[in-house]
Amino acid sequence: MPLIMLSHCCYNNSIYLCTLDTLQETKKKKSHSKEKEKFCAWGYKFDQYLLSDQPNTKPLVDRPVIENEKFSLFYYASLGSHNLLYGAQIDGMLTTNYPVLNPPEDTNVESNLNYLRNNEYVELKTNRHIDNYRQEHIFRRF
Repeated sequence: MPLIMLSHCCYNNSIYLCTLDTLQETKKKKSHSKEKEKFCAWGYKFDQYLLSDQPNTKPLVDRPVIENEKFSLFYYASLGSHNLLYGAQIDGMLTTNYPVLNPPEDTNVESNLNYLRNNEYVELKTNRHIDNYRQEHIFRRF
């Protein structure tokens, strides 16, 4: 059974996707310990310290963290006779390739897609100090 379901709608030639937690995911979130919630909050703050909203600017670390603020990219692929739509949550975009590609000024879908396709993205992960191979294996796996 999936942990997340997608709902969608079309508006002005754009498709908007919304994730909906399944009953299983809702139960899982409710069972999180206070310690796990604290560690998750630390991870979001870590992201905020390392990433800025605009290229060549400092991160805004004094503002509150909005934990449900997310940016995702969705990909379409085929595997044999199966069509796949899958997404990945993105923590940040790399701007090490100069000149920095600035977002398009207009709302043209193709301009925005080209901008997104011509950038590289990062996923930041935090973990306690890894002391042995098993811990490293679990970190890399999940």
